[in-house]
Amino acid sequence: MEPKLIDHLFRHHSGKMVSVLTRIFGLQHLDIIEDAVQDTFIKASLSWRKEQPEYPEAWLTKAAKNRVLEP
Repeated sequence: MEPKLIDHLFRHHSGKMVSVLTRIFGLQHLDIIEDAVQDTFIKASLSWRKEQPEYPEAWLTKAAKNRVLEP
């Protein structure tokens, strides 16, 4: 996995991810959503070392959504 890909995705998709998740969960959860997005990019940088998913943007959004739903 190329480290530049994570940087590119963070710059170009993290804002969109926050926006999408805010529409799903509401503005009152913005702090949790922002933390989930950041955690997801850290997780991606570690787990994508061996193999990158076919649709990285979808993977990131789904993983961040799941992170918000964690108790």
